[in-house]
Amino acid sequence: MEVVELKFLLALLGHPPDYHTALSELRPTESRSDRNRACRQLRDRNLIGCSEEIMQFKTSPSGKALLTLSEQSSVLGDSESSSTGKAKTSAKGKAKAKTKGTKTKGKAIKGTSKTKAKASSEVLPITKDEIKLLKAGLKGLITPGKAMKGTPPQKRQELLQELDTRGLIQAETQIKNVWLTPQGREFLISDCHPDGNHTVSFNFLRNCMDFFRGELKRSPAPNGKTTAAIPNDLCWDKSQKPGAEDVLDLIQALDQALETHNYLPLFHLRYAVQPPLVADELDQILYQLQREDKIELSSLQDAIAYTADQLSSGIPQDIGGPLFFVSLC
Repeated sequence: MEVVELKFLLALLGHPPDYHTALSELRPTESRSDRNRACRQLRDRNLIGCSEEIMQFKTSPSGKALLTLSEQSSVLGDSESSSTGKAKTSAKGKAKAKTKGTKTKGKAIKGTSKTKAKASSEVLPITKDEIKLLKAGLKGLITPGKAMKGTPPQKRQELLQELDTRGLIQAETQIKNVWLTPQGREFLISDCHPDGNHTVSFNFLRNCMDFFRGELKRSPAPNGKTTAAIPNDLCWDKSQKPGAEDVLDLIQALDQALETHNYLPLFHLRYAVQPPLVADELDQILYQLQREDKIELSSLQDAIAYTADQLSSGIPQDIGGPLFFVSLC
């Protein structure tokens, strides 16, 4: 591991308890380019996760080809619609002169026309908003704000991320937020063995000591399972934040893996999804799932079996104890 990568991780440890912060808040080096390079290298090794924002984009050759097909499809649909209208008018004027066989043939042609128009409109998987963005990027690099004015930034980013995933745009991105993944935590605890003579600030040393003190305080839950026992594949390590259905799936998977018998303590779930979610975001998702009658949240009766850190994972209530367990309905 490069020195700048290790310093990056030590700087990230200065943002407990979830080790999640904006990239701009980290100062592992004096060089921004070294910091960004270290971030991407650690991300490629899955030691950290990060979210990226598209700053500028332009339409790719694939996007231009799709736009051309979209325009051709639109022209074809209009042409067929116009032809069908003219055919209907002509058919009405000559109805008495047509034979039964001719009428049947006309109906067959009419049906084929509709089928082609419908097929041409369904072939291209692209929305009006996506077409607008692709057209905006035809002349070269453009910012999302100029390409789609009046649309919330988050919505613009979602559309652009989808276009980028499909290879329809060429994007210049900037890393916004970073967080320590379960693999990164395990690496620091078990596999990190730095050597050599390097200068490390006392701030980084303090971050490291606080991190290990926190790990030492982690104790087994009543069923013998600790948060560290959660398999890495059950921890959310994607750049996009999990939604309500993702959280629901994780609750079921964690309950089965940890054998909590449909009575999952919230600290297990928080460990799995924080980050990239923050505490309040997870709370709101849990309230949403509760309103939809997909889960039940219940309070803790006997607090003596849990540590202070585990108890702090509950959702405080105005009356009564915090909500501590989640169960599937």
